[in-house]
Amino acid sequence: MYATNTNTTLGVCQAIEELDKANDIIVVGFNSDEQELKYVRTGVLDGTIIQNPYNMGYLGTRYAIQASQGSSVAGSLDTGVTWISAKNINDEDVQLLLYPERT
Repeated sequence: MYATNTNTTLGVCQAIEELDKANDIIVVGFNSDEQELKYVRTGVLDGTIIQNPYNMGYLGTRYAIQASQGSSVAGSLDTGVTWISAKNINDEDVQLLLYPERT
């Protein structure tokens, strides 16, 4: 199952947990709410996709400056995502994305 935002991810995880189906159903979420991360750590949520806020801010500002100076900019831009699972949730680069204020 794929849930497209925090609220649906949490709802799916709650149902999976209540039905004791964590080993039977693959669940993929979106975002990095602390409750979602708890579900990743406990195996209810197989993984979640998070956006890269640094790239979003940096590239958004860069393109805004270029546009204000009359340069042509792309109509859309992929700023990247990262897959978070129990295997990589404690990796330094993942922790930086999840908790940038802790650096």
